[in-house]
This record gives sequence, C-alpha cells and structure tokens, in this order.
Amino acid sequence: KDCVFNRGVFVVDVQKWKQLRITEEIESWMARYSQSKKDLYKFGMSQPPWLLALHGRYKRLGPEWNCRGLGREFLNQQELKELKAELGLDFKALQKVGAKAAGQQMRPYVASCSAAAKLLHFNGALKPWRQEKWDRKQTAPLCSVAAGAYAGSHRKEVQGHSFARCADLWSYFLSEGANSTLKDAGSASTGSS
Repeated sequence: KDCVFNRGVFVVDVQKWKQLRITEEIESWMARYSQSKKDLYKFGMSQPPWLLALHGRYKRLGPEWNCRGLGREFLNQQELKELKAELGLDFKALQKVGAKAAGQQMRPYVASCSAAAKLLHFNGALKPWRQEKWDRKQTAPLCSVAAGAYAGSHRKEVQGHSFARCADLWSYFLSEGANSTLKDAGSASTGSS
C-alpha cells in the first residue's frame, strides 16, 4: 500500500538522495507535466512529482517524527474523544489546564504526541515565531511534556500529566540565533517587520 508523505517534514540521507539523483527525477516529472498537452496528474504541480520520484524509495517513520497540529487553536470532537481516551482524562481534568468548550470544538488544541516527539510540527496559524501576529483571543496550543523534559515556569500538571504551551516548549529547545533567524525569515516572506 502506497502512502502520501508530508514534504514539509521529512528526514533525508543526503548522500543517498544525490546518488539516486532524486532532485533530477523530480524536475523531470515537473518538466513532463509542464510540456504535456493534458494534465498528467491532479492535485498540483509540486506534490505529485515528489511522490512519483520517491515511489518505493522511502522508509516510513513512526508518528513521533511528525507531532503535528501544534499551530492549531481547536480540537474537533473526534480528536477530543481520542485525546481523552489516550490520556485517561475527562473534560473536567482538561479544564484544569485551560481547556474550554468552543461550540462543537475545544480550545486550546492539546497535543499528546509531543511528550515522545522527535520533531514538533507547527502546522496551523499559531506559529511560535509569529506570536506577535496572534489575535489576543486565540489560545496557545498545549503540548504534553515528558517528565523532566521541560523545566519552564508555565508547566501545568493534572492527574500525572504535564502540559506546557507548545510555543514555550519550542522556545525552550531553540537557540536564540535560530529563533532570530526564523523571525527574520517570517517577516521577510510576508513583507512585514
């Protein structure tokens, strides 16, 4: 069974990539598409060439390699049900870390995958390096934290589980230089300061 992978988050063996000439193959698929009189594939110009070039040439990584959703504000009902079952917490316990009902959803987004994550993926609007752009009404996502992994002051505990703002967790492990570079790149790409 083939899968689709997230091009925004992947680990690559650069030597193998070069050896297999993956970049050239992606470019070849893109050239074929642009020169074709009819569409060769659907869903955009960039994703399909990646999938075609890497078909059968990847190893699937575990979910700890892409703890995603950390830039989202809300959990939908299905996600909330799964979170409660996984952590063994009811809504009242989640309220102790700041959870609130928001119509058919809950805010803030709460990630349980972060406690064992190898990579934190801030997909969604609430990027830690763009906090100055967040609306004051938006609630920062919360990340589950492994015991002893984060010594920040804004840590919240409930029924044996620790939580911190995902943005704080990100900042805790990021060097000041990398943080500054990301902020500068974000400002340059949006034309804002």
